[in-house]
Amino acid sequence: MILGAFVFELYPVSQKWWWYYGDGQPLNVNGLAAYWSFCADAAVTCGAAIIYLLRRNGYLKDRFSFLMMFLPAVLTPMLHMAVVWPVHSALSSSTNLWITTPAALVTIVLACTMTVLVGHIATKQSMADKYSRSQAEGQIPAPETPDDGLGQPAMTASGI
Repeated sequence: MILGAFVFELYPVSQKWWWYYGDGQPLNVNGLAAYWSFCADAAVTCGAAIIYLLRRNGYLKDRFSFLMMFLPAVLTPMLHMAVVWPVHSALSSSTNLWITTPAALVTIVLACTMTVLVGHIATKQSMADKYSRSQAEGQIPAPETPDDGLGQPAMTASGI
């Protein structure tokens, strides 16, 4: 997805259909700041995962479902700014590539870290749902309760 975002924006930026904030953009490829693709990917991917988690945990049920049409417009800029602030701060203070390039690298690390963490949380929830569904449908047997030999459930290591 990162490569797709980069390739998608490369031509319009080179033709000056749009351009990115500030002189001295680090990791500049034909006018496109390469860190931008990482930020865009993090904002879209994490926004989708957060919406999934909100729906899955019941925060967007029935009477609040109309919020679904507003969430992408709110989440995308918020998540984008959460990862891009190091490079924006550097560009606001200097155009020196010795200052802006490390900030761009920190931005890339933040974007990748946020994507991995939010993706891990959403995937863990999704797999738990899939396992529960499979168990309910009988595809996976329910775990057996240990028996103490007298017909009573045995005490487990946790004492429960």
